[in-house]
Amino acid sequence: MLRASQMLLAHAIRSHDKGRDWALKTWEEKTTDEYYHQIANWFSDCPSFDSFFGIHNMCAVGLRFDKFPGEWYGPQTACLVMKELGERFSNRMLANSRGGKGKGEGEENHPNNLPMKIVVAREGSVYIDMVESEMCDDGKQSTAGNSSLFQFGNSDDPLAIDAASEVHQLPPWHSSLLLLIPLRLGVKNINDKYKKRLSEVFGEPCSCGFVGGTPRFALWFYGSNGDVVYGLDPHTIQTAGRRDNSNNRFHRSHIKSLQCSSGKEATMNNLDPSLALAFYCKDRLEWEGLCERLSGIDGACSPKDAVHAPLFSLLKQQPNYETDVGVMDDLIGGGGGENEDDDDDDDFVFV
Repeated sequence: MLRASQMLLAHAIRSHDKGRDWALKTWEEKTTDEYYHQIANWFSDCPSFDSFFGIHNMCAVGLRFDKFPGEWYGPQTACLVMKELGERFSNRMLANSRGGKGKGEGEENHPNNLPMKIVVAREGSVYIDMVESEMCDDGKQSTAGNSSLFQFGNSDDPLAIDAASEVHQLPPWHSSLLLLIPLRLGVKNINDKYKKRLSEVFGEPCSCGFVGGTPRFALWFYGSNGDVVYGLDPHTIQTAGRRDNSNNRFHRSHIKSLQCSSGKEATMNNLDPSLALAFYCKDRLEWEGLCERLSGIDGACSPKDAVHAPLFSLLKQQPNYETDVGVMDDLIGGGGGENEDDDDDDDFVFV
């Protein structure tokens, strides 16, 4: 799962820095391009702080979640590892852009000074107020002015986005968003009611695919054709990358080994139901567009019908269970008040 997560993360960082359409077409370009070498350095298998997303740093962070090297990482834990490493990476880049010291290999040429923040959804629910709080510097929301946010969707769910929701003017974002959504879409296999919408996720412009597969054999999936999904397999045994002593850059042979020679395909029936979706939004405008599409008629969060079910919930705000204690007390106690007739049970006293 960690190797597949590296693939997803590298794709998101490349989209963030260079745009979704950036690509190098020839091996000559790949072996000489400065940014390509920089990405290779960030993900290299070296016990170095400069290899931010290397396997050594991922395993070191995994210890905080009681995962030892060699143990299976589920999608939830893998997402939390990516989030923590992403925070360290963004803080380092932000410090360098502001004139901080301690730049690592190639960081002085980093093409995008804006950080990318990773947000991990919990329990199959994406709360818009939580995302906004993460993406805004002060973590607070203003109620002045107008915004298009929260003005789409349906009102079947009291927490869902609907046209009658309160309009908010929010502070500006100072970073881009990589939203990770760990899910379980069945018991032993992916339930049939999720397959169509899972396949359609790949057509979403903000989608970065998903990581999943089977235990101890995870892939990064980037496309689909009906129930067939296409992915890349990172589990290729090869020699460790060697560097040129003259410039400390990787040899051409190692750069060529970073790209999969062929893809993999699998049917959804053969996949484990645990997976993690990923969406990249450059700014709030893309985020609002993503929310509108996900809540649309054929979106991943569309209401359940006779055949299909939403992959996850997209909700306006997190429930505040502390303020709802009184309501729960009424439900548990039957909603009785001072003026209600005593129940027959009140005549019994347990000693």
